[in-house]
Amino acid sequence: MTRYAMNYISLLADYQSALVKISADFPIHTPTPIPAFFFGTSQAPTEQQPAVSGSSSPPASSSSSSEGSRRSAIAARFAWLILSLLCKLDEKAAAYRDVGLSYLFLANNLQYIVNKVRSCRLRELLGEEWATRHAAKARQHAAGYDRAAWGRVAATIPTGNVSAGEARGRMRAFNAALEEACAAESGWVVADAAMREEMRANVRRMILPAYRGFYTRWGAAMEDAAAVLLSPDDVGNRVGELFSGSGSHRTKASSSRTV
Repeated sequence: MTRYAMNYISLLADYQSALVKISADFPIHTPTPIPAFFFGTSQAPTEQQPAVSGSSSPPASSSSSSEGSRRSAIAARFAWLILSLLCKLDEKAAAYRDVGLSYLFLANNLQYIVNKVRSCRLRELLGEEWATRHAAKARQHAAGYDRAAWGRVAATIPTGNVSAGEARGRMRAFNAALEEACAAESGWVVADAAMREEMRANVRRMILPAYRGFYTRWGAAMEDAAAVLLSPDDVGNRVGELFSGSGSHRTKASSSRTV
């Protein structure tokens, strides 16, 4: 849906000059006001302000002022179209039972919209500030995915002093949670390469520092534990396989050992 909708919207943006001429005879009105935050502050369409008395700048001609108003109205119409698309995406995301997957769905789709806007004439209409703001929102969705999908894995790593028996139990719990997360997400895809690497880095930051300390403290003491002991590098490699949609999943990393 997002791809088709944005293809049509971007194609329509190629004819903005024609739309300006058409709007001279048939004014364009958005069905509802566009929230100011949807634009960048410098891009929000505003009514023409009267010239300030004593201003050193010459007043704009009525024709250029009128054309500017029409362009502003057209920009508002395109913003309304994309806002409608975003509302539809929110509705679809709410249908996912997996919270992490709903965040990933929103992050993927919003980042695609931002990339599309930046690659066509929509950028002239909406402005780079618009794209920057919505790219930041896409990253917020990605961070929501990190918390929802990997918070449970991170929670299995002890941060304080534990006994040897509890450490073995925590190691088993971590292995199980990691395997479950990787298996569930083996087919998930993040299409944007930069976002994909950023999300992998975020997951590593969530779990690797604490796990490295846990592994260093207790790894050598678990020789008799019936669990797969993954090194921090193994865990990092597993995270590096995420979001490619390859569907590959290994029950043990190549350098893991059963202890």
